[in-house]
Amino acid sequence: MPLILTQHYLRDFNRYLDREGVIYHFPKVYLPLVNRYIDEIGDRRFLYQRPVKGAPPGQAGTYFGYGCLGDPVPDTQNAGHWFVDIHDYRAMRPVPFRDSSGIYYETGSERLGNLQGRSIRAIEPMRYFAILAAGQAYSVAPNAAMTESASLQDRGAKCWSSRPASATCRMATHLPIPTRRLRCTSARVAIINGRSMCC
Repeated sequence: MPLILTQHYLRDFNRYLDREGVIYHFPKVYLPLVNRYIDEIGDRRFLYQRPVKGAPPGQAGTYFGYGCLGDPVPDTQNAGHWFVDIHDYRAMRPVPFRDSSGIYYETGSERLGNLQGRSIRAIEPMRYFAILAAGQAYSVAPNAAMTESASLQDRGAKCWSSRPASATCRMATHLPIPTRRLRCTSARVAIINGRSMCC
């Protein structure tokens, strides 16, 4: 499952050493969650979420970008904190926490539940795709016939941060929807030995 990372805009509201789209700094309380999804499940996808306080116009209380996470490394200057690199970051049109009918994207209900106060949290793949679609992160709408179980069959797909120089790239819109959405956060992919890689 992808992760959601809370990213403050103003340094005054962020005591961490983040650099948006480059590196994320977090306390070790979240390390088991990050390791579980990156190492055990093999899912490196993430969404950025902007809190309401201190946000720029149009980004308060929204999801605004996505990409892939690197491996966590300890912060040697600040015990109890970790860094994780951000790869293949893409900004998207800001998406409010609720859809037009008042349903929270993360929970699929009118209630946010116990998600408040959690800077890093997991999100179900279909809810992740709904946010990407609302943010116009890809050009083709999801196939209505695609079921959640079909999307989960590829949950171990890796986000690739580079590609072999010999790869031939095609536009992602020419690929089947599950391949395009599940394997790559880029608009271009290469098919190498039957696997998709970001270009």
